Amino acid sequence: MMLVTGLVGQDVAWVTFQGGVDLAYLLKTVMGCPMPDEVEQFLEYVRYYFSPNVFDVKHMMKWCEGLYGGLERVAETLEVEREAGESHMAGSDSLLTAMVFWRVVEEYFDEDEVFISLFGGELHNLVHAVIM
Repeated sequence: MMLVTGLVGQDVAWVTFQGGVDLAYLLKTVMGCPMPDEVEQFLEYVRYYFSPNVFDVKHMMKWCEGLYGGLERVAETLEVEREAGESHMAGSDSLLTAMVFWRVVEEYFDEDEVFISLFGGELHNLVHAVIM
């Protein structure tokens, strides 16, 4: 079902901030079945549907000197202002995550194939996440 929606493919990128559980919920909902018990099997689903075009800003921060904490703190450090809404509102947090992502790419990385191979499909601390 997801493949025909236009939400996945080489022309679509997904950006998250510590988003392993969010992706698990999305996949569980669209696939209509529970997520596997094994993290590696879940990662295969993520790679099949999203990779290499899913980027987790929290994971990327491991390579960014001076960046730590949650979304608000990182945005403040990077001087990225929330454009609308309040913290923990889905749309507002989504927009802020995207803005922070682009600032991180701009400040710390080159947007190229090496960047995609380093971060595409990698999720922050997924091994420790609870998979639904």
